[in-house]
Amino acid sequence: MTYLKEIVNGIIELNPELSRFLILIHKLDPDLQSNKEILENIQYLENRIKNINPEINFAFYKTSIFDDLSLIKAFSDGAISITQRSKLIHTLLKEYTKKTFSSAAVLLDQQSFIIASRSTNESYQQICESIAPRLAYTIEKLEDWDIDTVDIVTNIRFPESVEANREGIIFLRKLDVKNERLYLVSLCLNKKIQVKSYEYLPQLAENLKNLLESY
Repeated sequence: MTYLKEIVNGIIELNPELSRFLILIHKLDPDLQSNKEILENIQYLENRIKNINPEINFAFYKTSIFDDLSLIKAFSDGAISITQRSKLIHTLLKEYTKKTFSSAAVLLDQQSFIIASRSTNESYQQICESIAPRLAYTIEKLEDWDIDTVDIVTNIRFPESVEANREGIIFLRKLDVKNERLYLVSLCLNKKIQVKSYEYLPQLAENLKNLLESY
């Protein structure tokens, strides 16, 4: 812990504006995820790390090679979402969700890394982020068979314990922008919103194109 504290203090000294550190807890494989002793040790470790500097936001990610999504999420948050380009894309995505009344939207690159996300509810965002790479992979596999798939749409119904009689859709739409393949995953709690979402997609694609040409 002393060594980690020295590293953190050294980085802060070089970059005083830095206020967020990502801590990756690797090898939390399925057979260990329900182990009470290990989970308690992880919680103890997280608490000790947080006490290194209360003014720093330590974000913890538990990863496993058997759960590639846990690795994608950690890398997306740590190396992609903090870039200036990603921050600008996040602004465009925020505008998109506002104009289309979408409850959540996630934008991925062709490697399935999350470059921006926006939602009205944290659980909606988690749902989209967890399935987005799988949906993108499905389109890519279909294209291996020369099957052109514009989008994937699935109807959803939340249990009453979560949302009272709330139905909607989740769709993935591919966007080819400036020789780059992007994927948009959106959750709409009203099926009629899908029409509005699709209507705004060309403008979103044009905005992304203009942004990417600037970087």
